[in-house]
Amino acid sequence: MTKSQLLATPTNQIDISIVFNRHATSPTIPNKIANAKEYLSINAPLYFNSIHFVGGANTSEQGQSVSRFQVYTNTPQDVKAYFVALFKGLDVYTSINHALPTLEG
Repeated sequence: MTKSQLLATPTNQIDISIVFNRHATSPTIPNKIANAKEYLSINAPLYFNSIHFVGGANTSEQGQSVSRFQVYTNTPQDVKAYFVALFKGLDVYTSINHALPTLEG
């Protein structure tokens, strides 16, 4: 697929959430998130990234964070495969298109 085909008007949306403990991590996971943003800036016509913090008095795990990517693309399988490979072996949960999160580590 050529660069112009990749960046043509996107026909698919994929939502990816990466759930991780921001207190029990080295810079590895934030660096992987930065790598994902770099990948998407080259390979996706449009994406949004937001960070969510989980907390509260009744939350058993303080310090959980979610990096959520909303990606508009013509190649959703490629994007999904990239994210799965990028976070493989790390202590994170991933959720694709709002499915139940699965442990990658």
